[in-house]
Amino acid sequence: MTRKSATPTDDQSGLSEGNKSDSSSSSDLASDTSQIESSKSLRPNEIPAHLFLGNENFEDLFEVSGQPPDEMSSIEVYQRGRYVESWDPKLSDPETLYQFLRYQASIPPNMTIRCRGISYVKLSKELCKNCQKHGKRKKAKKDVHKVQSKNQTAPERIVDFNFTIGLNDILNHDHTSGRIDTWTSSPSMPTYRGSHWARFAAQSHLSGTHLPGSLGPMRRFPLTRAGKTPSRKEASRWSEWETYREKRGVPGWVNMETIPDFWERFSVAMGSSKDPNKSVSSLSKNQASLREWCEAFCADKGILKEFWLTKEISGWDFHTLKRALRNTILSTGYEGKEVEIHFNYEPKYVVVRSNNWFSKALGSPFIYFLSWVTAVYPLFYVFKCVFPRIGGAPWSVACANYALKAYKPLPTTYPDESLTSAQDRVSTLRHTHPEVPENAILQYGPDGIYYLVGKREGEWFKEWEAKIKLAVKKKFKGVLDEKIEIDNMAAKNLDGYQ
Repeated sequence: MTRKSATPTDDQSGLSEGNKSDSSSSSDLASDTSQIESSKSLRPNEIPAHLFLGNENFEDLFEVSGQPPDEMSSIEVYQRGRYVESWDPKLSDPETLYQFLRYQASIPPNMTIRCRGISYVKLSKELCKNCQKHGKRKKAKKDVHKVQSKNQTAPERIVDFNFTIGLNDILNHDHTSGRIDTWTSSPSMPTYRGSHWARFAAQSHLSGTHLPGSLGPMRRFPLTRAGKTPSRKEASRWSEWETYREKRGVPGWVNMETIPDFWERFSVAMGSSKDPNKSVSSLSKNQASLREWCEAFCADKGILKEFWLTKEISGWDFHTLKRALRNTILSTGYEGKEVEIHFNYEPKYVVVRSNNWFSKALGSPFIYFLSWVTAVYPLFYVFKCVFPRIGGAPWSVACANYALKAYKPLPTTYPDESLTSAQDRVSTLRHTHPEVPENAILQYGPDGIYYLVGKREGEWFKEWEAKIKLAVKKKFKGVLDEKIEIDNMAAKNLDGYQ
């Protein structure tokens, strides 16, 4: 097992929980939606610590203003749904690949929330008078001959409402660069390191003497070398962690041991306890940088090697937000059998593939299908699993994280500064620090006063709650945005309504 967000074979949406109908809720994850709308007086221990972290141990951002630079626009890329793929020969150079991945990480994905209601109506089919004249066997259009019947046993699935709400205005704006973190897998994180199975890094303490050919735990290995595969217990823990953090909007670089709600469930079973001095971030300086991974990938001679950059969305508590959306829909009196709420975003993956005719041919859906029918690809897949250095393997070690909300330290703040003092100097700070919002929402943080970048999920939900209710009642289908109004024209003429 490995990180879902970094698994090349994962064909699910960016938030796997968002692609399933929310038919049940867990009591241990229950939390009041009012916690989302936190007041300014909350202390740091009431807000997840990872929301206050800066860009330490992260890769430098690729600064883009306006059009992409010439060296990036000359690289051929193909976008197919959630995948951005490239076979460009220029990417066989480590430095060009490094700059390309940083550039792709600077482009936020498009994110939407889809709400859909489904009901089942019992229908029967009858022939009209015109059909009877020409014989009962003549077929007619289904929508003409469907009538309600209580005796029909095969109900038909009907979509009552189906609308999407875009979040691009939150993800992609002037302060977006302050909420993009590009990072590489830590040594203790199982993932694909030029192998067909998820592995720890050889330098990880989890590998130890389990690495084939190891002379002992003190032996030094290259930072990009793969170590042992996780045990069943370790794989189970990482799988649970992936599910948890996707629901709660926790970035992949956060150390699972610093999340009490998650770690306490495993400390007894794993025979370990929480270290109070444990760092919030699982990243360390003793791990391969993105540039080093690019050099290792370009040195790989595999025929079908692949480098994967995974994009993730964090910051919001998606589990609680989904419950709030579902309760809002049901509060309208909707009695449909299914209520589906999806959190979707694309592109999710940036994939760099080998520049050879075989790899390019498999990029065609038609040829890929033929290779399976003729058993060419299954045979080669077995070959490359046995001989990964010749056949090639995936490298899924890079990730770009986009926060819907984060807290940045107010310039020149200090640990004992008060909210009142910080609020008084916000207006003057904007002259030298235009990145600070005009009506900044301030918050106590680890090193002083921090300001909110992005939008809190409670604020967003409050803005859209009434419009979502109207969309459900009117059985709206389409894109629901701020420009669309479901107006009551008569009410506008009433004295005092506006």
